[in-house]
Amino acid sequence: MSFLGVIFSSFYYGFWVMLRTLPVLILTLIALSAPIFAIQHIAVVYTVIFIGLTIGLAYIFVTMLRAGLASMRATDTPTFDGLVKATLRMFFVFFIVQFIFFVTLQGAVVAYYFYVLLPSAVPEAWNAFDPEAYGLPQWGWLKLVLFLTTDEFFFRPPEVVFLGTVFTLLTAVIGAIIAGLFGVPMAAASANAVQHSPQNDLIFGFGSHFFSIDILQLICGGLAALVGQSQQLQTLLLDPSRPAASIALITVAVLFAYFYLMSVPIAAMALGYKRHRQAIADARAAEISPIFDPEEHKEEVKNLRRARQSAASGTAVYVPKRQRSDENGDPGDPEDGDEVDDNIFRA
Repeated sequence: MSFLGVIFSSFYYGFWVMLRTLPVLILTLIALSAPIFAIQHIAVVYTVIFIGLTIGLAYIFVTMLRAGLASMRATDTPTFDGLVKATLRMFFVFFIVQFIFFVTLQGAVVAYYFYVLLPSAVPEAWNAFDPEAYGLPQWGWLKLVLFLTTDEFFFRPPEVVFLGTVFTLLTAVIGAIIAGLFGVPMAAASANAVQHSPQNDLIFGFGSHFFSIDILQLICGGLAALVGQSQQLQTLLLDPSRPAASIALITVAVLFAYFYLMSVPIAAMALGYKRHRQAIADARAAEISPIFDPEEHKEEVKNLRRARQSAASGTAVYVPKRQRSDENGDPGDPEDGDEVDDNIFRA
């Protein structure tokens, strides 16, 4: 399958990933919301939010990957123990490692952007934020927080707008790189949640199909950003004259669009796992069985086929060796099965 074939197949399988995951997502939200409405305590609210953003998110991610694998017939029915292990592995290994990667790379980008590019491009805007004016110490990171949170931040010169666009693109590229590196290993971990597990390790397929997953992550992220920043969509949602049913329908359509755009890169991860595993199986089969070239042994095959057809048609008849000897005038050899006169053994 070519690169474009992987891209188009991911958009196709993304639709099935969304449909297979949607019931599980709804049931998970109901299960997480039930304690909040039943107990109605702030501690329960915070606990449910924490569980939902950690283990709950990891479980949904495993479900989406398994939905992609099931759509491609690349896995079997999961077990409860397998799902629990896959969810815990997804969170405590992949999510935490990816978070460390993202924070490290993003921290370098943020530091360079806010402490090198922005002060050199718009020094008057940067120097306008003084922590002492807010009763705070003169710390650089406090200046950054003030720049991001105060009302003056919405005054954006063209230089700030351009640098902000570059910053957003770099953030998206970092996320796409991480998805491309860990996409197939996460799908491999989700594929282990079956009774007869393939026993994939944590780095199975690390970096495999990097470019296809990376490109799809950037495309879907860019489309989601365009949908979220659409002025027409915001006008439709904030228009007080529109009926509530119409606003609800638009909101549901937007949520479906976001969910589908999130499902496409996950489908690419599942497809990358299937193709990577198939490539390994093909390589092993090529090592075990030698390659047979029909053209090279064409004459041998023809002769063998003629011999079998001749024997099957009855043209080849077995003639005993004694009969062949009599026809040739040879008395034969006792060792060849001819009869021997018993008188020679008397006396």
